Amino acid sequence: MLRSLDLLELTLNPKLELLEGFLQMKNLRNLIIERNNVFASIPNFDLVGSIRKVGIYENPLLENIPNFSKLTNAYSFNCRSNSRVESIDCCKQLDSIESGFSISNFDSLKTITGFGNLVSSGSLNISNNQVLKSIPIFEDFNSL
Repeated sequence: MLRSLDLLELTLNPKLELLEGFLQMKNLRNLIIERNNVFASIPNFDLVGSIRKVGIYENPLLENIPNFSKLTNAYSFNCRSNSRVESIDCCKQLDSIESGFSISNFDSLKTITGFGNLVSSGSLNISNNQVLKSIPIFEDFNSL
């Protein structure tokens, strides 16, 4: 069973529908999921405590951003142009993002929750999310 990876990158897989076998992953340095035309769901990474980069881009049928329930720090967290995602509720233990946090270009995104422990980030970009009404998660945000 795979428990450690430097990079998990899934890019330009036009028929990829399902990702399995990563539930026991404890060490994951970089996660990139990009331009997978029929990929609809990413499994949760509940055992990962630290990650360098999360990048989830342009997956037109994707319906979720995975949960990282034990994640406490990251270098960057970027999600862009995943048009079917309606809610982002992940990373409840995440307290710092060194470089940047970005959620942009979501056509259906209504809510962002789960980042309630985030106290610092190098930058914060939430932009061009057509139906996003509120962002209640940053009430206690301390520093940029």
